[in-house]
Amino acid sequence: MPFYSYEGISTRGEGLSGGIRAKTVLEAKINLREKKIKVTSIIEQEESIANKEIQLFNKISEKELVPYLRQMSTLITAGVSVLDASIILEKQLKKGRFKEIISEIRKDLENGEPLSNSYRKHPNAFPPLLINVIAVAEISGALESNLNQIAGYYEKRVENKSTMITAMIYPMMMLIAALGVGVFMMVSIVPMFVSFFESFDAPLPKITIITMGISKFITSQGLWIFLFSVILIVSYNLAKKKPKFKLQVDTLKLKMPIFGELLQKNDFSVLMTTLSTLLSSSVPMVKALDMSKEVASNSCIKELIAKCETVIEQGGKLSTVFSESPFVPVMLSQMILIGEKTGTLEEMLKKLSIIFEKEVDENSKRIKTIVEPLVMVLIASMVGLIVASIMLPMFSMYTTIQG
Repeated sequence: MPFYSYEGISTRGEGLSGGIRAKTVLEAKINLREKKIKVTSIIEQEESIANKEIQLFNKISEKELVPYLRQMSTLITAGVSVLDASIILEKQLKKGRFKEIISEIRKDLENGEPLSNSYRKHPNAFPPLLINVIAVAEISGALESNLNQIAGYYEKRVENKSTMITAMIYPMMMLIAALGVGVFMMVSIVPMFVSFFESFDAPLPKITIITMGISKFITSQGLWIFLFSVILIVSYNLAKKKPKFKLQVDTLKLKMPIFGELLQKNDFSVLMTTLSTLLSSSVPMVKALDMSKEVASNSCIKELIAKCETVIEQGGKLSTVFSESPFVPVMLSQMILIGEKTGTLEEMLKKLSIIFEKEVDENSKRIKTIVEPLVMVLIASMVGLIVASIMLPMFSMYTTIQG
């Protein structure tokens, strides 16, 4: 959106200057007039680092989007027009970027623009999937039902994300805690006893020698270990941008024990929900597959959906592609085959999304239940070994002194 610098006069007669974003000069003047600023000069500025709209900080999260979609769906189902619903929701929202966006959408609707076109102007707030579903609904006259379906879809999507984050972050946090305890003891506790043990010219147990060696390495090479870790993380993130490398990494992710199945079923749960929502919104199969492909986080599954698009265009079946892939659960390919034969594919997709959603939830709880005691055992073992490496030579020295 263009950026304009302006000079003007406030209602108090004070001179003002600043910047504003708008589609046209006329819109910028109208917006400033609404703010009770009389414009004396307005000039469109070229994009620069200083005035460029930063996409990262302007992005609207799905958690903000879901309540809006649900309320919009409820109002339209109750017989309220799209414009009136937008006015009501604009008044309800608190000040912020999303309120500004809804205000701009309301103005577009007042000018006679379709809802999908208004959404399309704000890609940071409304995903392409949502825009396409609304566009199809406007053509078919099924805006009420499609809005309700898409609102339900994004509600499930937010829930799935939350479940997945909990399942993946908890074990990582526990593992980091375990490593943190180990490093702290190696850097702070063990060095206190190294000089003490070295002052005695007596043989030390192997466990003590190994622990002292690890402690010396961490304390002397700590900076290099840190720098190497940073370089490794940066290199990995850069390499991930290359499709071939990302495909290899994503393939390994799906092959991981326990976590691989969780990632696989989470992606298929989201995929089946998206596909069933689009098909029930009268979106053609090939277009629905193309749009659904974008919601998959794993590039292996994205490639699989791209292959499905090609096969469907050539008159093939979805079940044929799924049955040939090693990453597709047998139940999924079999149920889709039944759906294709009986003409109930859309219904089967909905059932599959519910089944996988429940399995993801159960698996995440199971992982948390299993990982927690394992990490506690790991921490206890690490602490126990370090304590043993310190105490064993001390007991030996005490025995020698007593003897």
